[in-house]
Amino acid sequence: GNEASSNADFQELVITRINQAIYSIDLALYSFFGLPDVELAIIAAKNRGVRVRLVYDQRTMQSGVQALLDAGILMSQKPDNNGLMHNKFAIFDARDEDPSNDWVWTGSWNWTSTELSWLNNVIEINDPSLAENYTIEFEEMWGSNTDIPDSNNAKFGDDKIDNTNHTFTIGGIEVESYFSPSDQTESYLVNSIESADTSVYFALLAFTSDPLSAAIESQHVNHNMNDCRGLISDANNTGSEFEKLSGLFPNEVFDHGGNGVSKLHHKFGTVDVSNPSSDPQLITGSHNWSASANQRNDENTLIIHDLHLANQYMQAFKPMYNDMGGATAFQIPVITSIAENLSKVPTEFVLEQNYP
Repeated sequence: GNEASSNADFQELVITRINQAIYSIDLALYSFFGLPDVELAIIAAKNRGVRVRLVYDQRTMQSGVQALLDAGILMSQKPDNNGLMHNKFAIFDARDEDPSNDWVWTGSWNWTSTELSWLNNVIEINDPSLAENYTIEFEEMWGSNTDIPDSNNAKFGDDKIDNTNHTFTIGGIEVESYFSPSDQTESYLVNSIESADTSVYFALLAFTSDPLSAAIESQHVNHNMNDCRGLISDANNTGSEFEKLSGLFPNEVFDHGGNGVSKLHHKFGTVDVSNPSSDPQLITGSHNWSASANQRNDENTLIIHDLHLANQYMQAFKPMYNDMGGATAFQIPVITSIAENLSKVPTEFVLEQNYP
Protein backbone atom coordinates (compact mmCIF):
# COMPACT_ATOMS: atom_id res chain seq x y z
CA GLY A 1 0.00 0.00 0.00
CA ASN A 2 2.98 2.33 -0.32
CA GLU A 3 3.61 2.30 -4.06
CA ALA A 4 5.71 5.18 -5.35
CA SER A 5 4.31 7.55 -7.99
CA SER A 6 6.58 6.52 -10.85
CA ASN A 7 6.68 8.09 -14.32
CA ALA A 8 4.97 11.18 -12.94
CA ASP A 9 4.23 14.02 -15.37
CA PHE A 10 5.88 16.92 -13.53
CA GLN A 11 4.53 19.46 -16.03
CA GLU A 12 0.92 18.41 -15.44
CA LEU A 13 1.45 18.23 -11.68
CA VAL A 14 2.86 21.74 -11.44
CA ILE A 15 0.15 23.15 -13.74
CA THR A 16 -2.47 21.61 -11.46
CA ARG A 17 -0.83 23.20 -8.42
CA ILE A 18 -0.58 26.59 -10.18
CA ASN A 19 -4.23 26.43 -11.25
CA GLN A 20 -5.28 25.75 -7.65
CA ALA A 21 -3.42 28.78 -6.29
CA ILE A 22 -5.71 31.42 -4.84
CA TYR A 23 -3.53 34.15 -3.38
CA SER A 24 0.21 33.82 -4.04
CA ILE A 25 2.92 31.92 -5.95
CA ASP A 26 6.61 32.39 -5.15
CA LEU A 27 9.07 30.79 -7.61
CA ALA A 28 12.80 30.28 -7.02
CA LEU A 29 14.03 28.75 -10.28
CA TYR A 30 17.50 28.03 -11.58
CA SER A 31 16.14 27.24 -15.05
CA PHE A 32 12.80 27.66 -16.86
CA PHE A 33 12.30 27.04 -20.59
CA GLY A 34 10.42 24.88 -23.09
CA LEU A 35 7.20 24.66 -21.05
CA PRO A 36 4.74 27.09 -22.67
CA ASP A 37 1.75 25.52 -20.89
CA VAL A 38 3.39 26.20 -17.54
CA GLU A 39 4.13 29.77 -18.62
CA LEU A 40 0.46 30.26 -19.57
CA ALA A 41 -0.74 28.79 -16.27
CA ILE A 42 1.45 31.19 -14.27
CA ILE A 43 0.38 34.18 -16.37
CA ALA A 44 -3.28 33.14 -16.06
CA ALA A 45 -2.83 32.99 -12.28
CA LYS A 46 -1.42 36.52 -12.28
CA ASN A 47 -4.30 37.73 -14.45
CA ARG A 48 -6.86 36.34 -12.01
CA GLY A 49 -5.23 38.23 -9.16
CA VAL A 50 -2.69 35.78 -7.74
CA ARG A 51 0.45 37.54 -6.51
CA VAL A 52 3.39 36.02 -8.41
CA ARG A 53 7.03 36.66 -7.51
CA LEU A 54 10.12 35.20 -9.20
CA VAL A 55 13.71 34.71 -8.03
CA TYR A 56 16.09 33.65 -10.80
CA ASP A 57 19.73 32.73 -11.27
CA GLN A 58 22.37 35.06 -12.79
CA ARG A 59 22.30 33.11 -16.07
CA THR A 60 21.17 34.41 -19.46
CA MET A 61 17.44 35.09 -19.61
CA GLN A 62 15.64 31.91 -20.70
CA SER A 63 12.40 31.79 -22.66
CA GLY A 64 10.15 30.83 -19.75
CA VAL A 65 11.52 33.60 -17.56
CA GLN A 66 11.24 36.14 -20.38
CA ALA A 67 7.59 35.18 -20.93
CA LEU A 68 6.81 35.92 -17.28
CA LEU A 69 8.64 39.24 -17.41
CA ASP A 70 6.76 40.19 -20.59
CA ALA A 71 3.51 39.50 -18.71
CA GLY A 72 4.47 41.97 -15.99
CA ILE A 73 5.70 39.53 -13.37
CA LEU A 74 8.54 41.02 -11.32
CA MET A 75 11.86 39.28 -10.71
CA SER A 76 14.81 39.38 -8.34
CA GLN A 77 17.90 38.07 -10.13
CA LYS A 78 21.04 36.86 -8.47
CA PRO A 79 23.97 39.20 -9.16
CA ASP A 80 26.74 37.98 -11.40
CA ASN A 81 29.05 36.74 -8.67
CA ASN A 82 30.18 33.58 -6.91
CA GLY A 83 27.90 30.54 -6.99
CA LEU A 84 24.49 29.75 -8.47
CA MET A 85 20.90 30.35 -7.43
CA HIS A 86 20.34 26.62 -7.89
CA ASN A 87 16.92 26.23 -6.21
CA LYS A 88 13.93 24.68 -7.97
CA PHE A 89 11.21 25.40 -5.43
CA ALA A 90 7.78 26.98 -5.46
CA ILE A 91 5.54 28.13 -2.60
CA PHE A 92 1.79 28.30 -3.06
CA ASP A 93 -0.67 30.41 -1.03
CA ALA A 94 1.65 30.87 1.96
CA ARG A 95 0.88 34.61 2.03
CA ASP A 96 -2.87 34.41 2.67
CA GLU A 97 -4.74 33.80 5.94
CA ASP A 98 -5.70 30.20 5.19
CA PRO A 99 -3.08 27.72 6.46
CA SER A 100 -4.79 24.73 4.85
CA ASN A 101 -3.78 25.68 1.27
CA ASP A 102 -0.05 26.26 1.87
CA TRP A 103 2.15 24.07 -0.32
CA VAL A 104 5.89 23.70 -0.89
CA TRP A 105 7.08 22.14 -4.15
CA THR A 106 10.74 21.14 -4.31
CA GLY A 107 13.13 18.48 -5.57
CA SER A 108 15.74 18.01 -8.28
CA TRP A 109 13.69 18.89 -11.39
CA ASN A 110 14.49 22.15 -13.14
CA TRP A 111 11.42 23.55 -14.91
CA THR A 112 12.55 22.65 -18.43
CA SER A 113 11.28 20.44 -21.22
CA THR A 114 14.72 18.84 -21.48
CA GLU A 115 14.53 17.46 -17.98
CA LEU A 116 11.10 15.91 -18.42
CA SER A 117 12.92 12.88 -19.86
CA TRP A 118 15.64 12.85 -17.19
CA LEU A 119 15.62 10.91 -13.94
CA ASN A 120 14.37 13.44 -11.36
CA ASN A 121 12.19 13.65 -8.27
CA VAL A 122 9.70 16.15 -6.88
CA ILE A 123 8.05 16.27 -3.47
CA GLU A 124 5.01 18.38 -2.53
CA ILE A 125 4.33 19.18 1.14
CA ASN A 126 1.11 20.74 2.43
CA ASP A 127 2.18 22.50 5.61
CA PRO A 128 1.98 26.19 6.65
CA SER A 129 5.06 26.13 8.91
CA LEU A 130 7.33 24.72 6.22
CA ALA A 131 5.81 27.09 3.64
CA GLU A 132 6.53 30.01 5.96
CA ASN A 133 10.11 28.79 6.34
CA TYR A 134 10.61 28.66 2.58
CA THR A 135 9.02 32.11 2.31
CA ILE A 136 11.62 33.53 4.72
CA GLU A 137 14.35 32.12 2.48
CA PHE A 138 12.61 33.39 -0.65
CA GLU A 139 12.17 36.92 0.71
CA GLU A 140 15.82 37.07 1.73
CA MET A 141 16.63 36.69 -1.98
CA TRP A 142 13.65 38.89 -2.99
CA GLY A 143 14.81 41.68 -0.71
CA SER A 144 11.43 42.51 0.83
CA ASN A 145 8.20 41.02 2.16
CA THR A 146 6.09 42.96 -0.33
CA ASP A 147 5.13 42.41 -3.97
CA ILE A 148 8.05 44.62 -5.05
CA PRO A 149 11.63 43.27 -5.00
CA ASP A 150 14.37 45.36 -3.42
CA SER A 151 17.69 44.72 -5.14
CA ASN A 152 19.53 46.81 -2.53
CA ASN A 153 18.34 44.48 0.24
CA ALA A 154 18.30 41.17 -1.65
CA LYS A 155 20.87 38.65 -0.42
CA PHE A 156 22.27 35.61 -2.19
CA GLY A 157 25.09 33.18 -1.52
CA ASP A 158 27.55 34.22 1.18
CA ASP A 159 25.52 37.32 2.02
CA LYS A 160 22.62 35.27 3.43
CA ILE A 161 22.29 34.44 7.13
CA ASP A 162 20.89 31.41 8.93
CA ASN A 163 17.47 32.89 9.70
CA THR A 164 15.09 29.94 9.22
CA ASN A 165 13.83 27.16 11.46
CA HIS A 166 15.29 23.71 10.93
CA THR A 167 13.01 21.17 12.59
CA PHE A 168 9.32 20.54 11.98
CA THR A 169 6.74 17.89 12.74
CA ILE A 170 4.45 17.46 9.73
CA GLY A 171 1.68 14.88 9.96
CA GLY A 172 3.57 13.15 12.77
CA ILE A 173 6.77 13.05 10.68
CA GLU A 174 9.99 14.76 11.72
CA VAL A 175 11.30 16.97 8.91
CA GLU A 176 14.56 18.93 8.85
CA SER A 177 14.93 21.93 6.51
CA TYR A 178 18.20 23.60 5.49
CA PHE A 179 19.22 26.27 2.99
CA SER A 180 22.70 26.73 1.55
CA PRO A 181 25.15 28.23 1.96
CA SER A 182 24.07 29.86 5.23
CA ASP A 183 22.99 26.79 7.20
CA GLN A 184 26.07 24.50 7.03
CA THR A 185 23.84 21.94 5.30
CA GLU A 186 26.64 19.45 4.72
CA SER A 187 27.15 18.99 8.47
CA TYR A 188 23.53 17.85 8.83
CA LEU A 189 23.90 15.47 5.90
CA VAL A 190 26.96 14.05 7.67
CA ASN A 191 24.87 13.64 10.84
CA SER A 192 22.23 11.76 8.87
CA ILE A 193 24.79 9.41 7.32
CA GLU A 194 26.50 8.89 10.66
CA SER A 195 23.19 7.65 12.09
CA ALA A 196 23.15 4.76 9.58
CA ASP A 197 23.16 1.34 11.24
CA THR A 198 22.53 -0.81 8.18
CA SER A 199 22.40 1.05 4.86
CA VAL A 200 22.99 4.19 2.81
CA TYR A 201 21.69 4.42 -0.77
CA PHE A 202 22.18 7.48 -2.98
CA ALA A 203 21.34 8.67 -6.50
CA LEU A 204 23.24 11.85 -7.37
CA LEU A 205 24.15 13.99 -10.33
CA ALA A 206 27.42 14.88 -8.59
CA PHE A 207 29.23 13.56 -5.51
CA THR A 208 32.44 15.47 -4.76
CA SER A 209 32.05 16.09 -1.01
CA ASP A 210 34.95 14.70 1.02
CA PRO A 211 33.09 14.97 4.37
CA LEU A 212 30.09 12.99 3.09
CA SER A 213 32.31 10.34 1.54
CA ALA A 214 34.33 10.15 4.78
CA ALA A 215 31.13 9.73 6.81
CA ILE A 216 30.10 6.76 4.66
CA GLU A 217 33.57 5.22 4.98
CA SER A 218 33.57 5.73 8.76
CA GLN A 219 30.18 4.08 9.19
CA HIS A 220 31.37 1.17 7.09
CA VAL A 221 34.77 0.68 8.76
CA ASN A 222 33.90 1.57 12.34
CA HIS A 223 30.21 0.74 12.67
CA ASN A 224 29.63 -2.18 10.30
CA MET A 225 27.38 -0.30 7.90
CA ASN A 226 28.04 -2.66 5.04
CA ASP A 227 25.13 -1.99 2.68
CA CYS A 228 26.03 1.10 0.65
CA ARG A 229 24.74 1.36 -2.90
CA GLY A 230 25.05 4.39 -5.13
CA LEU A 231 24.60 5.93 -8.56
CA ILE A 232 26.62 8.95 -9.69
CA SER A 233 25.90 10.62 -13.00
CA ASP A 234 28.99 12.84 -13.22
CA ALA A 235 31.28 10.15 -11.85
CA ASN A 236 34.35 11.45 -13.67
CA ASN A 237 34.15 15.05 -12.47
CA THR A 238 37.24 16.53 -10.82
CA GLY A 239 37.10 15.57 -7.16
CA SER A 240 34.50 12.85 -7.67
CA GLU A 241 34.16 10.35 -4.84
CA PHE A 242 33.27 7.58 -7.29
CA GLU A 243 36.60 5.74 -7.32
CA LYS A 244 36.86 5.76 -3.55
CA LEU A 245 33.31 4.56 -2.91
CA SER A 246 33.24 1.98 -5.70
CA GLY A 247 36.47 0.61 -4.18
CA LEU A 248 34.91 0.40 -0.73
CA PHE A 249 31.74 -1.19 -2.10
CA PRO A 250 32.63 -3.19 -5.24
CA ASN A 251 29.74 -3.76 -7.69
CA GLU A 252 27.47 -1.55 -5.56
CA VAL A 253 28.43 2.02 -6.58
CA PHE A 254 28.00 2.78 -10.29
CA ASP A 255 28.98 5.39 -12.86
CA HIS A 256 25.56 6.25 -14.27
CA GLY A 257 26.84 8.58 -17.00
CA GLY A 258 26.39 7.54 -20.61
CA ASN A 259 25.50 3.98 -21.56
CA GLY A 260 22.43 5.22 -23.41
CA VAL A 261 20.41 5.59 -20.20
CA SER A 262 18.36 8.65 -19.33
CA LYS A 263 20.42 11.27 -17.53
CA LEU A 264 20.32 10.94 -13.76
CA HIS A 265 19.71 14.36 -12.21
CA HIS A 266 18.59 13.25 -8.74
CA LYS A 267 20.05 14.56 -5.51
CA PHE A 268 18.62 12.06 -3.03
CA GLY A 269 19.80 9.57 -0.47
CA THR A 270 18.23 7.19 2.01
CA VAL A 271 19.47 6.00 5.40
CA ASP A 272 18.42 2.69 6.97
CA VAL A 273 15.57 2.49 4.49
CA SER A 274 14.72 -1.14 5.32
CA ASN A 275 15.12 -0.89 9.08
CA PRO A 276 11.95 0.50 10.72
CA SER A 277 13.52 0.61 14.19
CA SER A 278 16.61 2.58 13.10
CA ASP A 279 15.16 5.99 12.17
CA PRO A 280 14.82 5.59 8.37
CA GLN A 281 15.53 8.87 6.58
CA LEU A 282 15.11 10.43 3.16
CA ILE A 283 17.42 13.23 1.99
CA THR A 284 16.23 15.24 -1.02
CA GLY A 285 16.14 18.72 -2.54
CA SER A 286 18.30 20.69 -4.97
CA HIS A 287 21.62 20.09 -3.17
CA ASN A 288 24.20 17.96 -4.98
CA TRP A 289 26.63 16.29 -2.59
CA SER A 290 29.36 18.78 -3.43
CA ALA A 291 31.38 21.58 -1.88
CA SER A 292 29.79 24.11 -4.24
CA ALA A 293 26.30 23.18 -3.08
CA ASN A 294 27.37 23.55 0.54
CA GLN A 295 29.55 26.64 0.35
CA ARG A 296 28.53 28.75 -2.66
CA ASN A 297 25.15 27.96 -4.20
CA ASP A 298 21.67 28.90 -3.03
CA GLU A 299 20.13 25.47 -2.37
CA ASN A 300 17.40 23.82 -0.30
CA THR A 301 17.52 20.44 1.43
CA LEU A 302 15.01 18.32 3.34
CA ILE A 303 15.83 15.40 5.65
CA ILE A 304 12.59 13.49 6.26
CA HIS A 305 12.49 10.89 9.04
CA ASP A 306 9.87 8.53 7.66
CA LEU A 307 9.96 4.87 6.68
CA HIS A 308 7.24 5.17 4.05
CA LEU A 309 8.69 8.10 2.08
CA ALA A 310 12.18 6.62 2.28
CA ASN A 311 10.74 3.35 0.97
CA GLN A 312 9.13 5.13 -2.00
CA TYR A 313 12.50 6.58 -2.92
CA MET A 314 14.03 3.12 -2.56
CA GLN A 315 11.46 1.98 -5.13
CA ALA A 316 12.77 4.70 -7.47
CA PHE A 317 16.37 3.71 -6.72
CA LYS A 318 15.97 -0.02 -7.35
CA PRO A 319 15.35 -0.04 -11.15
CA MET A 320 18.15 2.46 -11.74
CA TYR A 321 20.50 0.31 -9.66
CA ASN A 322 19.40 -2.87 -11.46
CA ASP A 323 19.79 -1.21 -14.88
CA MET A 324 23.44 -0.51 -14.06
CA GLY A 325 24.06 -4.12 -13.09
CA GLY A 326 23.37 -4.00 -9.38
CA ALA A 327 22.28 -7.45 -8.30
CA THR A 328 21.96 -7.37 -4.49
CA ALA A 329 18.41 -7.96 -3.27
CA PHE A 330 16.41 -5.19 -1.61
CA GLN A 331 14.80 -5.83 1.74
CA ILE A 332 11.19 -4.71 2.05
CA PRO A 333 10.72 -3.15 5.50
CA VAL A 334 8.21 -4.88 7.75
CA ILE A 335 6.69 -3.15 10.76
CA THR A 336 6.24 -5.87 13.36
CA SER A 337 5.06 -3.84 16.34
CA ILE A 338 3.64 -0.46 17.22
CA ALA A 339 6.66 0.05 19.48
CA GLU A 340 8.80 0.60 16.39
CA ASN A 341 6.83 3.74 15.63
CA LEU A 342 6.72 5.19 19.13
CA SER A 343 9.16 7.90 18.07
CA LYS A 344 6.28 9.44 16.10
CA VAL A 345 4.24 10.00 19.28
CA PRO A 346 4.88 13.33 21.06
CA THR A 347 6.12 12.90 24.62
CA GLU A 348 6.46 16.59 25.48
CA PHE A 349 4.83 19.88 24.57
CA VAL A 350 6.64 23.22 24.83
CA LEU A 351 5.34 26.73 24.21
CA GLU A 352 8.09 29.14 23.19
CA GLN A 353 8.26 32.79 22.14
CA ASN A 354 7.26 33.35 18.52
CA TYR A 355 10.14 33.75 16.04
CA PRO A 356 11.98 36.07 15.98
